[in-house]
Amino acid sequence: MIIWYAPGISSQALDDLKAFYGQTAGQANVGQDRVIVAPYDYSNQGVAGELPAGVQMALVAWHRLQTCTQVSVAAAFDFSSQYGFYQPLLLDRPYKGEAPEAGGVM
Repeated sequence: MIIWYAPGISSQALDDLKAFYGQTAGQANVGQDRVIVAPYDYSNQGVAGELPAGVQMALVAWHRLQTCTQVSVAAAFDFSSQYGFYQPLLLDRPYKGEAPEAGGVM
């Protein structure tokens, strides 16, 4: 799963998001080994180079997309804990994703 953020933003929420998914598994297991957090900036490559206007964060997993007007750790974790990775005991939430390698580490 990938969490795209608008490259022009700078906020405490973005810092918190990076720190949350940047934790080592020894600190907390939040599925960080299956989540990439990166800026979405492809404007110089002739493709859809930016997130849509008003979108600061896009959450993407197999056949799933959720956009957010603001960066939010809570929204990102809610999405990633259901669609981004398979961990049956995590919050007792069922895996709703469609990844062919559910549970595999990237």
